[in-house]
Amino acid sequence: MKRILLPLTFLVIQLLVCSVSAITKKDAQQLVEGHRYTEAIEALRSLMSQSAYAKDADCNKWLGQSLCLTSCYSEALPYLEYAIKQNRKSGAQWYLAIARQHTYEFEEALEALETYMPVLSSQEWLTRADSLMSEIKIGERAFNHIEDVVVIGSMLVPRAEFF
Repeated sequence: MKRILLPLTFLVIQLLVCSVSAITKKDAQQLVEGHRYTEAIEALRSLMSQSAYAKDADCNKWLGQSLCLTSCYSEALPYLEYAIKQNRKSGAQWYLAIARQHTYEFEEALEALETYMPVLSSQEWLTRADSLMSEIKIGERAFNHIEDVVVIGSMLVPRAEFF
């Protein structure tokens, strides 16, 4: 009887712990809205390991947003692009523009921002979008003026070997 009861007890405890620690979509949303992005990344990655959530536009947008706001720009791109394909008015274009700007893809950043600007309604966000657009254009102009730089290394050689 003890042989059966002990493993059964451990199994019940393990199931209770797993059910308590399970994250929900609403929990992940609260983490993102609470600006707790590193926690949100972990929560969303565990949530998106389930195929139903991996195809959810909101989860992809929140993960991309969290990655973008923690400076993981190139990692954020596929999640944001997927969210935009699923839901055009999700606001993922804003973070896609920021991520593209930081990965030096200025034309794509401008395109994402231009598709997002008609959705904006408040003057504050329109001002922010204009400011971001100016930054992207400045970055694009500066990036186009960079020349290919060749670095020639030098080697230290003892005097006796040189002569």
